[in-house]
This record gives sequence, structure tokens and C-alpha cells, in this order.
Amino acid sequence: MAITALEQFDAVIQRFGKVAGYAIGGSVLTPIITAASGMAPAWPDGLSFMTSILMLAVLILVFHFLTTSKRWAFSVLLLASAAALLLAVGGYTYARGSFVMRAPLTGDQLTLGCRYRPEIVTYAREKGLDTTRQCPGDDFRELLAKAESDPFQVWTETSIANVSYVIASLWIGLFTSLALFIGSFVIWYTRQPAAPGG
Repeated sequence: MAITALEQFDAVIQRFGKVAGYAIGGSVLTPIITAASGMAPAWPDGLSFMTSILMLAVLILVFHFLTTSKRWAFSVLLLASAAALLLAVGGYTYARGSFVMRAPLTGDQLTLGCRYRPEIVTYAREKGLDTTRQCPGDDFRELLAKAESDPFQVWTETSIANVSYVIASLWIGLFTSLALFIGSFVIWYTRQPAAPGG
């Protein structure tokens, strides 16, 4: 009896989970698992769940559009998704390392900004601190300590929001490109016959 396209998709999802498990530990649950390790952005709440839904949507699109495609289309998609994945990993690592820190007393994630509030600029100049670089700045730890680890007292709300958007976008880009990369790989090799004698 012939299997339906939905049954084929179900098989692809199962194989995707297996291949993703080699890398991280679980299919479209990867962002949720990674969030539990403390690597997820602090904002917005529920981002890991939303990212999992987007990963599933990417898999559905890959399955829908590429199940009958030629090898060159898969090759292009595989290379493009690998490049996007590398850029997203690098960008996310840089942004997180530069703009996210743990609060000294509570351990909460703090997202830093890129533009000091006017009163902080005045205070910093009075203390002889450099205010030319504000992203997050050379002396930001001292300023953050003065503000009792409240980034909103050091940087403008808009600059913190912009940094948060960039970090969240890189997170989403990382996992959707991962889904595209692994999904393309799984779909292509699901279509290939086993090697003779293997």
C-alpha cells in the first residue's frame, strides 16, 4: 500500500528529530531545551516556544517545496542555510557576549543598551569616566553598579529594546536556519536509495 504525503512528512519529522538530536538533543524542542540551559535571550517571554513553532513551519515549507526538487536546488539550499547558520551563530554569540550579563547579586540576565541616559552621561563626566563609547561602553560596569544593576537607569529604553530585538532576531535566525539545514539534509537523503551491500 502506498504511503500518503502526510505519512512521508511524519517520517521526515521523526528523522529530523533524530538528526537534530545528534547535534543538540531534540527536534523542534531544541530552542526550549537550549533555553533551559540559560542560552536563550531574556526577552521576550515565550521566545523559545515561538521559535519551535517557526522551526516546524520551516520544516513544512521545506517538505512542501523540495520533495521533488533536483539535486542542485538542495545543494544551493544546503549551502545557503549552512552560511546563514554560521552567520547567526557568530552574530548571536557576539551580541550575547557583548550585551547580556548576569546581575551580580541575583544572577538575572540583564540586557544592556547602546545609548546612555543624559543623567548618566553627566554623572560619568563628573567622575572622569569615558562616555564616547556607549555600546555598551568602556566603564559600563561602574555605571551599572551605581544604578543597582538596573540597565534602564543607565541606557535609554529605546536602545535596550533595539538590542533586545537584534538578539531575539539572531536567536530565531539561528534556529530557523538550523531547521532549514537539517530539514534539507533529511529530505534529500530520505529520497536516496541505500547503497548496495549497505
